[in-house]
Amino acid sequence: MGAKRLDDLRAWQAAHRFKLEVYGLVGRSTAACEDYRFKSQLYEAAASGESNVAEGFHRFVAGEFAHFLGFARASIGEAQVRL
Repeated sequence: MGAKRLDDLRAWQAAHRFKLEVYGLVGRSTAACEDYRFKSQLYEAAASGESNVAEGFHRFVAGEFAHFLGFARASIGEAQVRL
C-alpha cells in the first residue's frame, strides 16, 4: 500500500529529522551561529532534502519522484560534508 500523505513517507520523516538535528547542532555552536555564510549554506542543504522529497511526492509520477529523491539524497550528502 502506497503513502497517502507526505508525512507517511519514511524518506520525508528521516529528512525532516535530519534537518531538525542540523538546526539544533548549529544552534548550540556559537562559532557556527556567527559564521552566517556557513550557517546559511548548511541550513539550505539540510532543508533541501526534505523539500525535494516533498516536491517529488507531489508530482504523482514515479519517475519524477525518483528523480527528486536523488536530489534529496545529494542535498543531505552536501549537508553531511559541511558538518
